[in-house]
Amino acid sequence: MKRMRLIQVRKENDLTQAEVAELVGLRSDAHISMIETGVKDPSLDIAQKLGQLFDTPVEELLAFSEVTASDVVPEFNRNATT
Repeated sequence: MKRMRLIQVRKENDLTQAEVAELVGLRSDAHISMIETGVKDPSLDIAQKLGQLFDTPVEELLAFSEVTASDVVPEFNRNATT
């Protein structure tokens, strides 16, 4: 499962994972990637910095979401009968 809200707000703010990492004091964009994909949980300090950076409650920002095929491939939402 992914943290889709974190990914969404990062992209809405036109930031790369590397830029977010730098802004919250991390050395590597890999750390942000692991947080976004749910491989790793952020420390309390990093979670608070992410919330402040995006002006979003930490609980909302780090909530897990199920990723469906339509999230990855928008064409899945099209009605098959046309």
